[in-house]
Amino acid sequence: MKKPRDKILKVFEELDLLLDEKLEMTVIGGSAMILGYSSERMTHDVDSIGKISKNIIEIWTMAQKKSGVNLMLDTSTGVAQFPSGYEDRLIKVDLKLKVEFRISYITWNRPVLCLRKSQCFFLING
Repeated sequence: MKKPRDKILKVFEELDLLLDEKLEMTVIGGSAMILGYSSERMTHDVDSIGKISKNIIEIWTMAQKKSGVNLMLDTSTGVAQFPSGYEDRLIKVDLKLKVEFRISYITWNRPVLCLRKSQCFFLING
């Protein structure tokens, strides 16, 4: 059985093949923990903040189908709240897709990511 990181990377690899231009995504949540820190707990979506065009969402759907991995792209991160200056704490992670690197992936640094996940858990579960 493939590890969660391998499954998510498979979708990003297919996305990379379908893209005509560079795409930069800020990925948060469970998928960020899997890609950035090799968490073993699988997620059902990739949470992304920032503007993602309708065209990219359509390409993501094609990449998802081609990869055989059911992984939704979620751009409506309703519970996510970000402190001022959070952009300075983002970390770029090289997904090693192609020499032309059409996707760059950014995640929180580990302490902030753990804090954000625990805050969201308590907001949802009381």
